Amino acid sequence: MTTNPPAITLSPCESSQIVAFGYDPATQTLAIQFPGRGVKAGDTYHYAEVPPKVYQDMVDAESKGKFFGSQIRGRYAYAKQPDPETGIAFGLATAQEPKYTCATATGRLTVRATGKPIPDDEPVFVLRAQDVHAVNALLGYSVLLDNPEHRAAVEQRIKDFEAFRDANPDRMKFPDTAAA
Repeated sequence: MTTNPPAITLSPCESSQIVAFGYDPATQTLAIQFPGRGVKAGDTYHYAEVPPKVYQDMVDAESKGKFFGSQIRGRYAYAKQPDPETGIAFGLATAQEPKYTCATATGRLTVRATGKPIPDDEPVFVLRAQDVHAVNALLGYSVLLDNPEHRAAVEQRIKDFEAFRDANPDRMKFPDTAAA
């Protein structure tokens, strides 16, 4: 996803699961607005790298909701768009954390690529860039990786953490543990 998402005109549709949708062929971005509660319509999400044929198939689909469930959900990276009135988008910005976000409906840590939450019984460990040991921890982790794509992603995060450290020396601190 780009940091400046394209302005996409949404066309209303008759569906219990989708309020409206639209497409930007230049960026291959599919925008879908889902129903909200009450009077106001719900959230809009942008799905990245959606081929034009998939968009056309959605246009032609008899059931937009069924098409979304079988052909879009879990297949394309997505980002929730900011509320047009408040400018707020819940979750983590992709620049802050490219792999995970916080689901708006549940508040749970969620895999961006699939939209699936991390199970409650799976422990999670979070490193912040302000932690003076974070870069060394990531460097140690990166040497253990066999997958070149995963290693490249971790190496990019190391660069991001180093840039934060260099730009914010006053914010660096030794880690602590919150009281239970």
